[in-house]
Amino acid sequence: TEGFTASLKGQKRTWLPMNSSMIATERLTAEQWATIGWEGRETLGDMAHAYMYAQRTADDRIALGGRGVPYRFGSRTDNDGRTQQ
Repeated sequence: TEGFTASLKGQKRTWLPMNSSMIATERLTAEQWATIGWEGRETLGDMAHAYMYAQRTADDRIALGGRGVPYRFGSRTDNDGRTQQ
């Protein structure tokens, strides 16, 4: 039910809605990985201002993600996800 459980009778506080945004690079070559210096599959994270994370994927991309738009209890999003009503 994503963030819309609040509209279901008896389910107002059953779920904690969360969202996140992600993007991934194109596949990187072995030479690019060597230049970056990222040899393993470590996951990175930063919570200085808002959380973000990065990881090397199985197909040699860098997947980056972080906090999405804030969620207001019982709200909905537009079809394109830009605003909450």
